Amino acid sequence: MYLYEARKLSGLIPDVNLRDPSGFDSLNMFNEMALLSPTHISKLQRGLQWLKDNGVKGIVIGGTAVVHYVSGARDLTPDLDLMVNNLDQIKQRLSTQKIQYSPLTGGTSKQIGKFGGIAGIQIQEFDMDLLDAKDGNAELNHLIMTTALPAKIGSADFSVISPEMLVIQKVEMGGGEKNMNDAHLILQSGRINSQKYKQYINYLTRLGALDEEDVEDLNTYHDLFSSQQRQTA
Repeated sequence: MYLYEARKLSGLIPDVNLRDPSGFDSLNMFNEMALLSPTHISKLQRGLQWLKDNGVKGIVIGGTAVVHYVSGARDLTPDLDLMVNNLDQIKQRLSTQKIQYSPLTGGTSKQIGKFGGIAGIQIQEFDMDLLDAKDGNAELNHLIMTTALPAKIGSADFSVISPEMLVIQKVEMGGGEKNMNDAHLILQSGRINSQKYKQYINYLTRLGALDEEDVEDLNTYHDLFSSQQRQTA
């Protein structure tokens, strides 16, 4: 406890402030969060502060990651999705601190539920969902965790899924029009590094972590939007 307080006082554990645009790398993320209700903003701020205070290394994924990369992409949903690699330890810590959580509901297919059959928890007090990187498509999740990029959110340091892996995850998840629209928005944003994108697809294909249809869609979408960008350049 003394070490934590010392780190807090020395500024090594910063206070999260989602109401100041200067604390964001992505002004678009700030603008979208500012449209949420004061109650939702307070919940997210407490949740992010809890992650920092407890040393949880979560990777921001989902809609928040989309608006981090794409200006005016789409409305931000109130809940924040993160992928973690130590979910059991986090659940123990939540229980010790008497913070309630519930299991995420979903199906056993990637076409069913918010994140298919990936194990996870919902922390309603924080409007936050935590997904277990060791469950579901473990190879893809591992690559998400190891290629995430640093980002300043509310004046604190976090990590966000890379744009290349965000597209791959959205297509691999399936689930209909929303995920496909998100994937297309990111591909059109100019944030994709084509070399890394192809490298990640090839790596996951060798591991058997992507099926043939997903690989075909990922390559087709990339080539289509790359061609369109060259024509308008």
